[in-house]
Amino acid sequence: MRLSINAKLIASGVILAAIASTFSFQMYRGAGVLGQTVQSVFDTGVDPLRDVDAAVARVQRLQDRIVDTQDAGGPLAIDGDMQARVLDDLSAALAALRKAGTRIGEPSLTQRLQELDFAISRLRATEGDVTRRFLRRELSETLSGLEDVTQKLQHGIQRLRDDTSTQSRQLADMNWLALAVLLAAGGLLIVYLGWSISGPIRRAASTLRDVGGDEPQPKRRSRNALQDLSNAVAFVEALVVQRADAAQQRDTDQKERAEHEIAAQRRRFDAALDRMSQAYCLLDRDGDLQSANEAFYRLFPHVTRRATAALLAADPDLGPLLTEPASRETPRRLAGGRSVFLLRHRAARTGDEILVFEDVTDREAAREAIERLEGEDGLTSLPNRPAFIARVEQLIASGDRFTLVALDIEGFRNINTTLGHGAGDEVLRQVGRRIVAAAGPDAFVARLGADEFGIALARQTDAAAAERLMRSILSDLQDKPVVVAGRPLTARIAAGVVPVAAEADRTEALDAHGAMQDCEVALHRAKADGSAQLQVFAPELRAEMEARRRLVADLHDALARNEFELYFQPIVDCRRKTVSGFEALARWAHPQRGMVSPAEFIPVMEEAGIIGALGRFVLREGCRQAARWPSDLSISLNLSPLQFKSPTLLADVRNALSSSGLSPDRLHLEVTESLFLDDAEGVLQTLQSLRQMGLVVSMDDFGTGYSSLGYLSRFPFDKIKIDQSFVRDMARPENIAIVRAVMGLGSAMRMTVVAEGVETVEQMEQLEREGCREMQGYLFSRPRPAGDLPKMLMEIRSRFRANGYGVVRADNDAIRA
Repeated sequence: MRLSINAKLIASGVILAAIASTFSFQMYRGAGVLGQTVQSVFDTGVDPLRDVDAAVARVQRLQDRIVDTQDAGGPLAIDGDMQARVLDDLSAALAALRKAGTRIGEPSLTQRLQELDFAISRLRATEGDVTRRFLRRELSETLSGLEDVTQKLQHGIQRLRDDTSTQSRQLADMNWLALAVLLAAGGLLIVYLGWSISGPIRRAASTLRDVGGDEPQPKRRSRNALQDLSNAVAFVEALVVQRADAAQQRDTDQKERAEHEIAAQRRRFDAALDRMSQAYCLLDRDGDLQSANEAFYRLFPHVTRRATAALLAADPDLGPLLTEPASRETPRRLAGGRSVFLLRHRAARTGDEILVFEDVTDREAAREAIERLEGEDGLTSLPNRPAFIARVEQLIASGDRFTLVALDIEGFRNINTTLGHGAGDEVLRQVGRRIVAAAGPDAFVARLGADEFGIALARQTDAAAAERLMRSILSDLQDKPVVVAGRPLTARIAAGVVPVAAEADRTEALDAHGAMQDCEVALHRAKADGSAQLQVFAPELRAEMEARRRLVADLHDALARNEFELYFQPIVDCRRKTVSGFEALARWAHPQRGMVSPAEFIPVMEEAGIIGALGRFVLREGCRQAARWPSDLSISLNLSPLQFKSPTLLADVRNALSSSGLSPDRLHLEVTESLFLDDAEGVLQTLQSLRQMGLVVSMDDFGTGYSSLGYLSRFPFDKIKIDQSFVRDMARPENIAIVRAVMGLGSAMRMTVVAEGVETVEQMEQLEREGCREMQGYLFSRPRPAGDLPKMLMEIRSRFRANGYGVVRADNDAIRA
């Protein structure tokens, strides 16, 4: 880890301080010891010696006095005056001696002083009542002891002096050592700091020199790092000044270029604003006009440049807009008829406001045209279904009574098929115009789709009057055919009428779709009833439709539960007096309703689009049943138009034949002329495929269609069946003529003719006279289940044997039995 210069200086100072502190502490300790030693010299040596010397001096003076007063011839006793002086000197010596004893710390000297103290105390206790000789002897001994103590004290003082000298020399040596260590440490730290600090300084100088890049470098590096750094700093300062001047010059140049660019951008911006299709203007915080483009002045020609807020507010077009909020939803209509969208943006900092006016006059006109086209039928130019529903919603919202009518052109598909779609379009246009003309100005007439029209009669308070109006429209279209390509065509119209009560009289909520549904229900009933062209809606019709919906649901369930079964009606060969085959007819055994008539469920299944499943069941089950019959009996099956147009028809026929093992020539398939209305070419191709499989193809209900002869010429059927409507009323000359024509056509084209609906022997005999050989009807048998077939064969054979059906002569004359 690298240390900074400050850290290095601080660390060096700490090291020197630590060294100096260590030596100072040691010197302080040495000085303290030396002081204690010197103090000991005085306390235990000099001071006690002085006290002992004082005691010696007292004792010596006392001895001298005694010696000076001594005479050889004098008495040995001490007189009173001498006795007092002796006591004083002894007391002073004893006090000095005791004082010295308190300071001497050596035990031997202390003990010696205590002995001397005892001796002097003993002399003093005599209170001078001693002889001179005794006193002299005692003082001499005491003085000798004191001199001995003095000598020992002097020796102790000398020893302490020697110790003091030794410690003084040691302290001086320590001072010199500390000075040497501090100098050495200081020198080493100075060298280290110089080495460690000069490196960063030189690196800093090198870095500063590198700042110049390709610029001329300063003086090369010298031994003095600080000088090198100073040179580098000077170089950088000069470089900074140079580059600052260059940068200032560049800023000046850039500022000038920016000003030129801004001016050019402003000119381009103004030009771009003038080319904008939107009108633009800038208002300051006071609402005064600051700038605007040419589109703005074209849109508001009365506004002048730099107009004030008051002038802008007074402008008839711009003034009202300035008080309105911005919107991209609703265009503003100007006094001149122009339509604009207004966009606003206010700058929070300056308070200026930008207004953009987008002229959408053409767009609004196009939108209105599109809305008009969206609500208009392109073929008849009448309103379309969405527009009609919108009108109905308006009438419902008004709360008044009104009447809705739905009209449908019956057989319109045949017109398209036989005359082409162009003719059909012309029929729609003419019918639409005639409905509009007959309905009156208060009626809203629309084309609802395909060949269906709708009429909304507002303010219609009389339901009977509405019904009379509709009957007059229907009669007009019925009595005056439309003319297409020079050919008159009668347009048979069915109509459903719904009188809508006023809001106060309604018992339930009503919406446009619900009212239209009631119209459709009434129209459906009118179309279903061939004798009626107009049906007024009643609630029970809705109940019938609901029952029909439930019937469809039951039929779906019946298919899933296999509730259908086959009944068979015989086809009789009257010449051979036997049954030549059977026609298979579907029957529905409902769990609750029992046997349901085919006339009830077959049309419903065809309309619901589920007749194909029933047809596949009849095909499969019929072939399976017929495979058990004698080989001379055929089976006839009806193909519905939906089943015939199924892409799986040919595969279904092959599977039925292969799974049952029935010979193809025993399977007779019956089709009606309605197959050819939509795709005649496709139907003929399918019939050819069936013929190539070996099947017998029959045309059922011959004579009731539009172009039977044309289809017979393009596809020669194996059989044709005379419709029962001609057989039941052969008393009419035209019907018998049709029967004769069909018989002649069958003979000429080598097709077998079968007569349907034979119910009496008279009908059978008349058909025999016309040459008809095969017949079918209730005269022979009603449709019966498969279990009754053997019994049915026997009954028919027995009736022929018993002449119950009459006898056929060789000349085809029939004789009643």
